[in-house]
Amino acid sequence: MKKLFISALLISASILSFAKGNEKKVKLISDFNSGSVAVLYTEKSAANVLVKISDQDGKLIQTDRIKSKEGFHRPYDVSKLDKGLYTVEVLENGDLIHESSLLIDNSKSAVRNLGHDRFQLTFAEKGCQRVAVGIMDSQGNLVHKESVNTTDGFSKVYDLSRLSGEHFTFEVTSMNTVEMHKI
Repeated sequence: MKKLFISALLISASILSFAKGNEKKVKLISDFNSGSVAVLYTEKSAANVLVKISDQDGKLIQTDRIKSKEGFHRPYDVSKLDKGLYTVEVLENGDLIHESSLLIDNSKSAVRNLGHDRFQLTFAEKGCQRVAVGIMDSQGNLVHKESVNTTDGFSKVYDLSRLSGEHFTFEVTSMNTVEMHKI
């Protein structure tokens, strides 16, 4: 368990999104297991998309220009970034449609694949009152939702063997912080 918390603290990302009304077009998915954050762009019409990652001083760390025709899923390696606050901006045809704050090294939750479609969610924040857990399938459909009251953190195993699909995303929300774990 201690090893899991250390891994989560070393290469994890918390995401706070300010989506400017386009929540359905763009989602950020963090995966601390691979040290990446992915941009999921779901618009099905042609667009020129620009993804920008900047540090807390506004210095541009990475840009990526994508000509999208059918949407895309693009991972970005954030495992080597210094601890701190970063901004991820997504522009569509020159207009800002999504902006998220990416907090490196301060993850509150972790999801571990136990095999046989079983996953362990660990939430490590102390003092939190309520945690919302949502699990989505690979199509983005909500397949499980629950609220957990805790003051000392918790760990729970989810058996998803009765659900179809190979990939799931855990969304863990606490005190205005949303963390996404794609498995």
